[in-house]
Amino acid sequence: MLAALPGPLRRVAEALKTRSVAAAARHLGLSRTALYRRLGSLREAFAGAGLEIFCAPRADTRRAPGVVLQGKATTARTSDVE
Repeated sequence: MLAALPGPLRRVAEALKTRSVAAAARHLGLSRTALYRRLGSLREAFAGAGLEIFCAPRADTRRAPGVVLQGKATTARTSDVE
């Protein structure tokens, strides 16, 4: 999938594999606003390829409070709980 992306979007995707948005923006010499615009384009590209499950907006990926795992009260991403 990444190989099919235009160069600028591929670079953003690669940078976001291991960096936060702020760190990726610095690495690429972009403002966070510009990086978020490209991230929107990436989401559209992934959705167009049938990968909508990986395109959830940030609000849908927040941590679920008070989830109990292995007898401990903790937090977990909603994607970790099924």
